[in-house]
Amino acid sequence: MQKRLFIAIKPSAPVLEQIALFQTQMRMALTFHGIRWVRPELMHLTLQFLGDTDTSHLDALGKELEKAGKQHHPYVVSFHGVAWFGRKTSIRTIWIGTEDGGETENLHLAVTQATKFLNLKNDKPFSPHLTLARVSDVVSVPQNEMITDVLLRSKNTQFASTSVTEFELIYSQLTNEGPVYKSLQRFNLG
Repeated sequence: MQKRLFIAIKPSAPVLEQIALFQTQMRMALTFHGIRWVRPELMHLTLQFLGDTDTSHLDALGKELEKAGKQHHPYVVSFHGVAWFGRKTSIRTIWIGTEDGGETENLHLAVTQATKFLNLKNDKPFSPHLTLARVSDVVSVPQNEMITDVLLRSKNTQFASTSVTEFELIYSQLTNEGPVYKSLQRFNLG
């Protein structure tokens, strides 16, 4: 049996509250169809996407991730700045950036080392962020340019910080109403 898994850090409640308010402002400014806003309670800072993983690996995976967590000390990550992936005329993802002096990058490296036995393909550069929304192909070029203008005006928005003391192994079940996430295991830092 396989489960769709990822490893992530969950932001604190104050961060998610500020993001929810910011999303409300963004929705009022960008009222057209084709933007799928991520519900704040589902937001996470992905350390590694594992994809469909054989459940027979869960015990070994848990042990390796526990070791990785112990090798890394707790730290603080600040969420700020709004930007996008894609071109100005074809935006794919709207996201919120992070700042932490490279700590999340270091934790990502420890996690990818811990999952090496799964022989995953890690060909994308790591870019720590919270996904705010996904933009579909039905959004026109002028609408994409409007999104760009709104985001550029908001690019320096400051959100709260999160004390990172743990990360989670999360099961993602895709449904017609969107993804449902279930934490399978938490791993303490330090």
